[in-house]
Amino acid sequence: MSLGPARNAEADFLPGTIMICRSIQNALAPLFGRHKIYVRVGVAQSCDPEGVRTALSAAAVRCPGALKVPTPDIAFDDIGENALVFSVTVAIRDIAQAQRVETALRTEIVKALREWDIALAKPQVDVHLRDLDGVRAFLIRLAQERTRQQQGEQVASNDRSKPEDDGA
Repeated sequence: MSLGPARNAEADFLPGTIMICRSIQNALAPLFGRHKIYVRVGVAQSCDPEGVRTALSAAAVRCPGALKVPTPDIAFDDIGENALVFSVTVAIRDIAQAQRVETALRTEIVKALREWDIALAKPQVDVHLRDLDGVRAFLIRLAQERTRQQQGEQVASNDRSKPEDDGA
């Protein structure tokens, strides 16, 4: 005998032959059969957050494999150093398809951001130079070295292109 789904704190027992001969459906599967995937995306800080949310929502709706109900969730997660950070969460029916749906969702996100002329975030680094005389001296040495290399390559090229004298 096998233990079936519990009802009213009592357990139903199903004979093994019923389980073998019939298909048994989990009554809770429709409630818990949905899984969610989550994709984070950073956009340039100059972008309008409402426009970004609209573009991401359009991408989520177009994503193959994403369920329409519950509706996709678009969240403005953070204002980072280099980006406005959003997340897109969609429900999927089959967890085995999660990677495929994540890939499709990322593809749709990139397409939607391009359609709306929204730039993805690019890391930015500030460089503070303190010893400008040292930098200047380094750049002069580098330019002189490159000039010598170019002159050496021209001399070698000219030597190869000269016809050899037979001594005749």
